[in-house]
Amino acid sequence: MTILGKLIPNEDQVRPKDYERILAGALLEELRDQNRTTTARAAKVQSQVVNGVLEVATAVLSANDGTGVSGTISRTYHATIGSLVVINNTTADLIVSSASPSAIAPTAGDGVFIVPAGVPQAIVPIGSRQFTLYGLLGKSVSFVAWTGLQPYGSVG
Repeated sequence: MTILGKLIPNEDQVRPKDYERILAGALLEELRDQNRTTTARAAKVQSQVVNGVLEVATAVLSANDGTGVSGTISRTYHATIGSLVVINNTTADLIVSSASPSAIAPTAGDGVFIVPAGVPQAIVPIGSRQFTLYGLLGKSVSFVAWTGLQPYGSVG
């Protein structure tokens, strides 16, 4: 059954109007399918995302990233970050923020997540096109930025 009625009426009672309804239903379904695939392709082309991965990197928390804030790693993407996997190899807490860098690392609020020292890996939901990591100047941090949410414990 489609929004136009039965797709195939009783064959012994077929009228020209029934064929019109069958054709309209088939065309509508084809248009919906083309819209789905075109939208998905356009999103991939616009964001240049492959397999939902925005970036896989190890970077140094530095003052030389152009932000003017020491001990930060900051990224901005063309697509929304669904989640960020942070691998904390440092001996201090890392602060993850879903905002651009600020002069002082945020310690609480919307979009702020603390990865405690000693936690080797955290999966942080972001929901923004950018993120900033705050930590000890000169230390390395590894991360993977995904367009979708990753279930806890799925990346390892």
